[in-house]
Amino acid sequence: MAGKAADALIQSRAPELEIGKHDGFVAQKILTSGDLNYAPYERTFRGLPVVGGDFVVVTDDEGHVLNTSVAQTSEVHDFKLHRRGKGQTTRRRRPECELEPELDAD
Repeated sequence: MAGKAADALIQSRAPELEIGKHDGFVAQKILTSGDLNYAPYERTFRGLPVVGGDFVVVTDDEGHVLNTSVAQTSEVHDFKLHRRGKGQTTRRRRPECELEPELDAD
């Protein structure tokens, strides 16, 4: 029941989870202590793991969400991948790809 309740919370895009449009989640093993269940999740962004993006959904035995513990404090900002073609040189070592953040112009 804890897994279903946690999945429903994710599907509802609960604001406390700070879910961005390219976020994905990987469920971890549910832990139980007494009558409480802890459903941990790891976050991904466009398939890449997000360090510090994990969260835990706490439920009772009936599947009611009692609490969440979310490490992330805001959505991950989008970025573009720019692939470099063969023969192009850079001043740095040749990375396979380069990250370029998109910043809001506020």
